[in-house]
Amino acid sequence: MDSPAPIQSQSIHLQEFRVIGGVTKVFPQPTASAILLVSDDQAIAENVLQDLFKGLLPSLRMIQTAKLVEQIGSLNVQLSARAGAPQFCDSKIAPLANGTYKMIFPCLPGAHQASAHLLVAIVQLFNLLKVDAELEQRQDAMKRIQQAVQALLAEAPRGINTMPMLQTAHKMGIPWYRLIGNIYQFGQGRRSYRFDSSISDVTPHLSVQLAQNKFLTSTLLRQQGLPVAQSKLVGSVEDAMQFVQQHGYPVVVKPCDRDRGLGVACKLESPEEIAAAFEAARKHSPHIMIETYVRGEDHRIHVFNGKAYRVRHRVPAQVVGDGKSKLEQLIAQNNANANRTAGTGVIHVDDESLKLISQQKMTLQSIPSKGQIVKLKVIANVSAGGTSYEVPLDEVHPDNIYLAERAVATLKLDLAAVDLLIPDIRQSWLDSGAAICEVNSKPQFGADAPAKIFAQLFPQRGKIPVIVFFAGTNSHEWLGAVQHQAIQRGINLGIAHHGAAWIGSRRVTQDGQLSAFQIAEILVKDTQVDALLIAADPSLMHNGMSFQEIDLLLVDRDLKEQAEIDLTLFLRSHCKLLLDNLDYANLPKLSAGPQSGTAFEVIPSMLAEEVMNILDEQYPAAKVSK
Repeated sequence: MDSPAPIQSQSIHLQEFRVIGGVTKVFPQPTASAILLVSDDQAIAENVLQDLFKGLLPSLRMIQTAKLVEQIGSLNVQLSARAGAPQFCDSKIAPLANGTYKMIFPCLPGAHQASAHLLVAIVQLFNLLKVDAELEQRQDAMKRIQQAVQALLAEAPRGINTMPMLQTAHKMGIPWYRLIGNIYQFGQGRRSYRFDSSISDVTPHLSVQLAQNKFLTSTLLRQQGLPVAQSKLVGSVEDAMQFVQQHGYPVVVKPCDRDRGLGVACKLESPEEIAAAFEAARKHSPHIMIETYVRGEDHRIHVFNGKAYRVRHRVPAQVVGDGKSKLEQLIAQNNANANRTAGTGVIHVDDESLKLISQQKMTLQSIPSKGQIVKLKVIANVSAGGTSYEVPLDEVHPDNIYLAERAVATLKLDLAAVDLLIPDIRQSWLDSGAAICEVNSKPQFGADAPAKIFAQLFPQRGKIPVIVFFAGTNSHEWLGAVQHQAIQRGINLGIAHHGAAWIGSRRVTQDGQLSAFQIAEILVKDTQVDALLIAADPSLMHNGMSFQEIDLLLVDRDLKEQAEIDLTLFLRSHCKLLLDNLDYANLPKLSAGPQSGTAFEVIPSMLAEEVMNILDEQYPAAKVSK
């Protein structure tokens, strides 16, 4: 990114940028904090900002404020959202002293550098606006903002599945973590699942390989007695014509290993069309197949863990006449519609479209009558401008539901979608006939699907028990007892103590200087861990936590330092149950807020019993007879 030219007079100085990798009750996602020194906090005129950002942020919403720093915070969040970064909470701005402000805002893990560049670029622009800089300088500042947005876009969740999954997890209170790239973990420890779009960590690789090859999928389904079109791999137009001689017209030519309808040509009825389709398909893949064309309505049946959970009726691209506009104008209006469903592609007029238009006795210059439907594509791919509509499950014949579930089970996929061509989804395929066109191992499943999937995966919101303690002189006694009892019950404890991590009885980190936050980040992402037992240190307050809730907070030592008292206050605001031996008469600051449990004399066996009660409640099946 180009470095900005120095400005002689600056109204805003960005003094500090720090990543806060954990979460709290106030900020339910990872954040960053910035310290801004502001000498002139008078807001920029709203019309000036609207004009500057009309291209990059046409839906800019400026808050009604007289403060410059609040405008910066609002713009930062909106531009981050524009780049596709999750924004599940607003930025918080607090005045400090001598014209300084602390701003805390959402920051996607792994994207802190892009987030920092964006904030720097916004501050640079506002400094230029304050000195009424030349237009060229403003334009350069806007270019730097655009570059920062692009950098953030490269780190943002990809595809149309991941963001709805993150949004759903946030609404349902399911913890989520970005691991690397587009791979996200939902839930904690042993109760977690990982997803890259709709591919999960339990999706068999072999099954995905099969599903990605349409010819192999068709062959396997046919072997299992499921209805599919007749098909053949072809290496030339001559091979394709031999297939036609055997099975007749019409036919479909397509690459057998490409998605989203790439290179697919349908309803071909002449040698010339087959030759053209073969050449077009070969541009996308050397592996070409031909199959018989099956008439029917296109339905996508989504299946998860062996059960269908939604059905969509997919309609090929079409437009509806208004009695005034030419056909080419209707297509342009459709493509320009900003309210198109996410993932819906524009309609490209190609040879297939022109053929269909001609068959309907029209041209691009024709004016369809009001309400007249003009078909523009044969295949019902949403990416090619098609649309889809929800079909209630109770309106789908049970035989058709079971057919889709069998197809997915045949490929041993956990999450998939079956494209079924059938005359009427309300009638059994055994009576009407049907054909499975494709089994999608990585389907685009829509914004409402994650809630249905997560409800099955995370009955306990994917959370594992979390116990945080202040280590005292007796900690080794009760901690050892807890470790021993948990191992007997088959519960794998993830423990952070003395700067190192343990899982069960094994130490799993070499470094003995790790903070509680660093260890918790390791353990919460380890799928062997059933529960967390974390020795508190200041990093849990400075870096945030790897969990929003603490099931049990144990304080078995006197708190003498103010830092310890502040940390206890912070942790207590996140805990369900507090067990302590604090002298509240000498610690009045701690007496406010949620009441603690009954004060106790430190007895290691009692502490161990309290921890085991929490674990037994969460894992009753793990109990062993005494």
